[in-house]
Amino acid sequence: MNAEVRLTLDLDHLNLQEALQEWAWLLGPKPYSVIAVSAFGDWFLEDENGPIHMVDVSAADFRLVADSMPAFERSLRTMEGRNEFLFAAFVEHMVIECKMLLGPGQCYSFKHPLYLGGDVDGDNVYVADFLICNKLNSTLWEQVKDVPDGAEVQIKIM
Repeated sequence: MNAEVRLTLDLDHLNLQEALQEWAWLLGPKPYSVIAVSAFGDWFLEDENGPIHMVDVSAADFRLVADSMPAFERSLRTMEGRNEFLFAAFVEHMVIECKMLLGPGQCYSFKHPLYLGGDVDGDNVYVADFLICNKLNSTLWEQVKDVPDGAEVQIKIM
């Protein structure tokens, strides 16, 4: 199989600051620099003091992942770190087993979000336009962020 397994998106042609604005409700006024965006659309951001944070759109979580860029890079040199932060084994499964390849400006996304009870399964994944997916995930997450775990949620697509 000659398909390339890419764990992060090529960000050269995207307006990242505009895309990151979708998360202003979560990030607040603190300035961040974009380090990377995973194949699943998760953001890795460096704050002005050096720590690296992750906007995990799949799990609806915003957390500190490393105290510095060198520490983050060290964790990504391990399979455990690549799996934890970049879903490496699952991305490889999507490419090799499911034959789902990403084109420019695309990412993987869960049809049924994990934070709403979806499963980490190839049947629950589709290839999406990153900018649309980013906006959709931000909007949905913002709307359900205060809903208690286990509460029933109805989503109407209009």
